[in-house]
Amino acid sequence: MLQQFDVDVTSVESGERAVEEVCRGGYDVLLLDIQLGGMDGWETTRKIRKIEKKSGGHLPVIALTARAMPGDREKCLQAGMDDYISKPVDRKQLVDMLNKYLTSRALVVVSDVEKQQIIVRTLVESGWQVTIADTKRTAMYEVSLSHFELIVFDMDAAELKSVEGVKIIRQLE
Repeated sequence: MLQQFDVDVTSVESGERAVEEVCRGGYDVLLLDIQLGGMDGWETTRKIRKIEKKSGGHLPVIALTARAMPGDREKCLQAGMDDYISKPVDRKQLVDMLNKYLTSRALVVVSDVEKQQIIVRTLVESGWQVTIADTKRTAMYEVSLSHFELIVFDMDAAELKSVEGVKIIRQLE
């Protein structure tokens, strides 16, 4: 399916090999089966996240699994995966998921509605996927759920306690 979308694909047979490939770099997203021989998908993801913590960066990891039981998605997210697709993989669901993670993501933390609209419009017109947070608390919540390539934080907004908010975001990264 990915090759039909003209996506460059590297396929490996184990979690250990997936970690090796990720360490080589050059990947935009990792589609990772949960049930692998040797190191399973959850352990593979934890190992990748541990490496990223030391070296920086963030590779989106999307779980692919036939396990569609209640709580499986949460287990994937707790292991450090960004998202979850159950098998059999639906073509539209895969395209939507790839668009979600291959599009540049921005978080706009601006409480002034006029400023917010200008910034959001500019980013969207430039191809960014934008999430809006108008409070520091909402921003912290969004950062805990997703990785953003860009965060626009209104440093003049006293109600956002911006410097404190930026420090917390950096800790969450």
